[in-house]
Amino acid sequence: MANEHPAGQHRRAVTTDDTAWLRSAFHEALVERVGVLPDDVAAAAARLVATCVHRPERRTAELTRFASTLGDMGWDLGVVAEAVRRLAELLQRSGRRAMGLVGFEAGLMAGRGWANGYLPSIHETDTCTDALTGLSTIGVLAWRLHQVYDQCAALEVDARKVFTLVMVEVVPTHGGADRDPGRVAVAESLRRRFRSGETVTAAGHRMLVLASSTQDLEDEVEVLLHALRCDPDLADHTVLAWVEDLPEHEAQIERYLFDLL
Repeated sequence: MANEHPAGQHRRAVTTDDTAWLRSAFHEALVERVGVLPDDVAAAAARLVATCVHRPERRTAELTRFASTLGDMGWDLGVVAEAVRRLAELLQRSGRRAMGLVGFEAGLMAGRGWANGYLPSIHETDTCTDALTGLSTIGVLAWRLHQVYDQCAALEVDARKVFTLVMVEVVPTHGGADRDPGRVAVAESLRRRFRSGETVTAAGHRMLVLASSTQDLEDEVEVLLHALRCDPDLADHTVLAWVEDLPEHEAQIERYLFDLL
C-alpha cells in the first residue's frame, strides 16, 4: 500500500516525516469515507494529528474541537466516531499510543463536541432528514433524547423506565454502497410498525427507534425481525434487531450514541 508506514511497533522520537505521514493518511481516510473535504474539516483534522503527535496531553481537548467542527459542518455522529477510530488505528500503526482517542472519556468528549456543533442547527432541513430513507438523522434523536430526559426529570420519573431504544442493523451480505436499497426497505417497515409518534432514525446501516418501554416490546421486536428476514427485498442482507436500555444520565447521551454507532 502506498501509505504503509515503514516504522515498527516500538515508540520512537517524533520526526517531521511521522507527522506528515499521519496527516496524509488520516486525510485520505476521511476523503475515502466522505469525498472532498471542506477546508475547515481538513484544517481540524491536521490540527488533531499534530496535537496527537506533538502535544499528546491535549489530545482530548483537540478531539472535542475536531468533533465540534465536524458536527457544525453537518456530519453524522457515526462518521465522526469512525474517523476517530481510524486515527487511533493509524497512531498505533505508526508505533504510537492512541490514548486520548479511545475509552470512555474520549467517547464522551467527542460526543459532546459533536453535539455542540451539530445540535444548534438541528432545525435546518438538510440536517434533520436522511436523504436516502427519509427518516430522522441521529442529530434529531440526540435532541429528542435530551427532551425526554428533561420531561422525565420534571415529572420525577426515570427515563429508562418509560423509553427504550430499538436497534435494527441491515448489512448487504456481499457488501454494498451507502445507497443500499435494503436500508429503504427496512425504513418503510419501521414506518409501518412505529406510527405512534416514535422517533425513527437512520444512521448508516443501523436504524434506531426511540419507543415506549412496554412489556410486549421485546416480543414485538422479535416479530419485526422475523418479518424483515422474510422480506424478499432483504434476501441478500444480514438483518439484526435488539433492544438497548437508555443511559443512566442525560449527560451520557452523546457518549451512548457514539458507542452505538
